[in-house]
Amino acid sequence: MQYGGVRKTYQIAGKWIEKTTKTEVLVCSACGGKYLKTRTVQETCVRCITRPKGK
Repeated sequence: MQYGGVRKTYQIAGKWIEKTTKTEVLVCSACGGKYLKTRTVQETCVRCITRPKGK
């Protein structure tokens, strides 16, 4: 019995994956750190978004 339909899986370097697209890693404009974009208009990492303005 299958639940949720058919899922295609692929192998890369001998490991099974389900996500076939690569996630883009961006560089923060404020601190220079790397981050994954999670918001539509995001230009800085989450750490810089939540940091108080004076610091």
